[in-house]
Amino acid sequence: GIRSITKLLAIMDNNGDKRLSKEELKYGLRDYGIDLSPSELEQVFLYFDRDRNGFIDVTEFLVGIRGAMNSRRKRFVRMAFDILDKDKSGTITVEEIMNVYDFSWHPEVRSGKKTVKEAARDFMQQWDRKEKDGIVTVEEFEDYYNDISASIDDDTYFELMIRN
Repeated sequence: GIRSITKLLAIMDNNGDKRLSKEELKYGLRDYGIDLSPSELEQVFLYFDRDRNGFIDVTEFLVGIRGAMNSRRKRFVRMAFDILDKDKSGTITVEEIMNVYDFSWHPEVRSGKKTVKEAARDFMQQWDRKEKDGIVTVEEFEDYYNDISASIDDDTYFELMIRN
């Protein structure tokens, strides 16, 4: 399953940076008897390199293999989004997050290194992936959980993770 794929990618990762370059993918696949032409390699690499940074990490590989979340998982992700989107605008703002989570206990807030709003913004960065504008859209939220979903085999466990 997922552990085997992760181990396989680690073996192919010659420099140990936890991501595959095009060359590492080429020679790694060749080691397993898959010899791709330059155009095939390019197609495969572009398929998996979702963020177009020139590397394939484990999450990108798993998402590429597993594809999008099923409808049950999407329903739970949307439910979580709707809980955070208090004004039902279709976006989540820092203010909405601050009304749901108590950031006053964050270690950097307690030590005076950050304000509550700064801690909330930092927390939101996990979801604010495309525009990086401090506002989380449904698409950004779903994209984040699609990556998480790729590494979780069981729908019931995924549901539990979302609910908690």
